[in-house]
Amino acid sequence: MERCVLKSWITGALLLLATILTWNNRFEISDHPLNATVIDQDYLETLPPENRSHCSLTETDQGLVVHIERMHKEGIPALPVTLRDLEVVRFISISCDYRWQNVVPGEKSWMTAQGVLSDKMEDGSSRQPSDFGLFDGSGTQAWTNLAVVRELNGPVTQTHFYFSARGKRGSLDLRNLRFAKVAQRSWIPFATILISLGWLILIIRLLRKCQIHSPIRVASACLLIAPALWLGVFPTTNTLLVPLTGSFSLDLPHISKDPAPEQKELISQAPPLTIKPSRPENTIPAKTLPEQKMPDERTTSSSPSIKENTSLRSKNKGIAASLLRKLMVGLAWFHFPIFFILTWMWFLITRETRSWPFIVALAALTEIFSIFTFYGFDRKDVIDLLLNLSGVALGFWTWQNRARLFQIVRKVIRTKKA
Repeated sequence: MERCVLKSWITGALLLLATILTWNNRFEISDHPLNATVIDQDYLETLPPENRSHCSLTETDQGLVVHIERMHKEGIPALPVTLRDLEVVRFISISCDYRWQNVVPGEKSWMTAQGVLSDKMEDGSSRQPSDFGLFDGSGTQAWTNLAVVRELNGPVTQTHFYFSARGKRGSLDLRNLRFAKVAQRSWIPFATILISLGWLILIIRLLRKCQIHSPIRVASACLLIAPALWLGVFPTTNTLLVPLTGSFSLDLPHISKDPAPEQKELISQAPPLTIKPSRPENTIPAKTLPEQKMPDERTTSSSPSIKENTSLRSKNKGIAASLLRKLMVGLAWFHFPIFFILTWMWFLITRETRSWPFIVALAALTEIFSIFTFYGFDRKDVIDLLLNLSGVALGFWTWQNRARLFQIVRKVIRTKKA
């Protein structure tokens, strides 16, 4: 028995390692003119006066640093960047180091140091996606690394980035701002299928160890747990994708100091965003560079998810997952009845209380997996986790005592009838 348990742990560890390696090596650099995007003095000269007068560039040993700070009352202290010709682009790598110093928020909640984005669609309309926030904060924050891969949602032709320091005072610095087109490696779908089958076989094996031998019950349990994992856990990755550990395996191309004119034309000033972003409740735990120490003060933005769109099937999946997540975020208390019902459904299918670790793992992973996403794990996730586990605990207790509880209900009904 102990040998079987050890084999299961080893198999699980190998599958976890394969999952992490596959995800972190999911992308590769793909040729596209946006790879030559560079923010230099020539680019700053293309900005309109209302922006340019608040931006300056300094060359350091760590790279070019763009300094954004309000220098006078007129104009907007912001660096706009537009990436164009994205019709054939699905994934964009976005990386930079950023910091803000002595930022005092303005009258509006969005008047802070922040990086946000919006999209221009194929039909000419503009849209601000729900996960528009790259970072947001006030006070002082040390150099922090931003490295994400963004999945474009819909027929996007342009993406506008807006880095600003719009507080009453304070500054925002950007260093080594880079963009690149990345594509999914050709072997990823095949590896995904193999890893998924591996996890499925492990789950079936563990179910059998819980004395669930009926093929119908095993299949039904798998049909319940798989969609629950997919809708409850994995959609939290949203469209701002981060590595599970370390960094994505990407070798960004070298940028020439004198890029071709047609490459420079791919970046230009973005129009002012028409939608004023408000600061959401959740926070993004920033990834601090190794040589820096993160201050305690951190307030960065996050937002709900948007989903993929390459086919009608994936679009429908995205809509369903988005609606579920909005419901879960808007009604935090709803976690409790959801997991109470899931627990009862699980035991109705398995008829074996020894299978409780599966439903507990689902309740925990739903929130803990946020650690490996762009939005991180915060106090709200702790509350949600407690609600999940409370729903499981009550469901487990009522299942174990169902016979007695049903008797009590029948007695109450008979008394009322009498």
